[in-house]
Amino acid sequence: MSKIVITIIVIAVIVLLMAAQSVLSKLESWAWGSIIPIIIILFAVYAFFFVKFKFNYSSCVVLAVPLIWSLEEWDNGRKKLKEQKEREIEIMKAKDLE
Repeated sequence: MSKIVITIIVIAVIVLLMAAQSVLSKLESWAWGSIIPIIIILFAVYAFFFVKFKFNYSSCVVLAVPLIWSLEEWDNGRKKLKEQKEREIEIMKAKDLE
């Protein structure tokens, strides 16, 4: 495969993971949002122990950026779910007062 095809595939996988993390982080159970960060950590462990990938500053950044992004997205999704629940409770209280 050429480098262009591999680059396109990698970008497509990253976009799919980003979309999946956005959806999973807003689900009722907190555990769904932890799937993508765990996959990133397992990939790093696999690369270090089995592929004998040498970690240096740039490779740590390459692994840290998606991990930090996925954790941030997970936190934002949990906050949005909490806000949505609070709005629903407010609406129910308003209907009860009528």
